[in-house]
Amino acid sequence: MTSRSLAMKLNYFILLIFLAFFCTSTQCDEPVPTVRLYVANKCSEPIHVDIFGFDTNVSTSSENWPYHTSASYFCEIQPRKSNYVNIEIFDWRDPNEMLFRFVVLKQSTLDRYSGKIDELLEKNIHDSVFVYSLAELKAMNYRITYSED
Repeated sequence: MTSRSLAMKLNYFILLIFLAFFCTSTQCDEPVPTVRLYVANKCSEPIHVDIFGFDTNVSTSSENWPYHTSASYFCEIQPRKSNYVNIEIFDWRDPNEMLFRFVVLKQSTLDRYSGKIDELLEKNIHDSVFVYSLAELKAMNYRITYSED
């Protein structure tokens, strides 16, 4: 056996060990359950919707709500249009004890103030707020319609 063939066999052996280690050390995470919400805008101007899921143990008074964070879902919907938003139901939450807060900002509200959504949400400036449990959303067929003008 030549040194070249020995080196190739050694390389294959190292590659097999690496692949065996890689395949056994990685695991596929289970998919996170999601809720697919249909959000419709029946208003004559664009709306910006911040959707935040939280546990029912959180106080529902608006000053205690977390404002727009990385855990929230944000979408902009044009007048007389709709959009789907997929929201993850995290494993550590009991879905039956989960609430969803929908904060709606019309484009005119953004124009009237700073235009910076995070700042308005932090200052509790909004056009409407809706809070629904997962059971309520299910009863509504996961459809939210905003129709205030």
